[in-house]
Amino acid sequence: QVIFGLSDLCPSVRHLPIRFHCARFLVRLSETNNIFANPIPALLQALDLTDLKCKPKPSSGAPIDLLIALKVGKSDLGTRVLQEAATTQIYELMFHFLAIQSFSIAFPEIALPVVVFLRRLKKSIHLPSFSKQVTALLDKIIENVTFINKKRESVTFSPKELDQVKAFLADEKQQGKSPLMVAWTRYQQQQDRATELQRQTIKKKEKKEVAKEKDEIDELLSELSDQDDGEEPMPEDYEDEELDEDEERMMDEEGEQEIKKGKKRQHVSKKD
Repeated sequence: QVIFGLSDLCPSVRHLPIRFHCARFLVRLSETNNIFANPIPALLQALDLTDLKCKPKPSSGAPIDLLIALKVGKSDLGTRVLQEAATTQIYELMFHFLAIQSFSIAFPEIALPVVVFLRRLKKSIHLPSFSKQVTALLDKIIENVTFINKKRESVTFSPKELDQVKAFLADEKQQGKSPLMVAWTRYQQQQDRATELQRQTIKKKEKKEVAKEKDEIDELLSELSDQDDGEEPMPEDYEDEELDEDEERMMDEEGEQEIKKGKKRQHVSKKD
């Protein structure tokens, strides 16, 4: 109840990340605890927001990561970047939850509002990528509804027999064999491969940048070495020359002093 309340606390586009975090909590509760924690109403309400149905504004900003965000910036409102990020989150969360429930005997009833809403929404979608995702998801939902209906035809127990209801398609659930679960597993594998490819691309780019910096440093050191080879000898190489110049200077000074002394002596002798 706390999660449901938090998801509806701020029903605005700017607070979509919080709604998605709450929906993700509900999906995980459904998957790990085998309970029915339905995030579909919150996701459908997010899809019904005006900013996601209007034609997007052009934007040159970086993609928005709604997995770590808590609030959407004002500059991102109504942009294609936001719409793509939001619709991807809605698609993945809805897909995952329906795949978890795809073994439920009540799946046709669970999926009915989703099918009705998505069919109506398809007419007002301005994002081609999301339109393709909605079409593919609808096809898989209908396929799974047909799958469950065929299995329900051979059921001999009533809805009151809860143990039998819970055991419905237990073997198929353990093996993950339903149209929606198979499709979700394949989608996850594709996303994992794409993520791994992106990481490898980033690593290669970083390696290239490091190698480029190393080459620049080596080139700079080489230029400095060439300059040093063409310069005057190092101080230790011409210390002797400096010493010789100092000795000559001292000798000249001593000679001048001797000449001055000689002149003084001559002057004194003349007086005498």
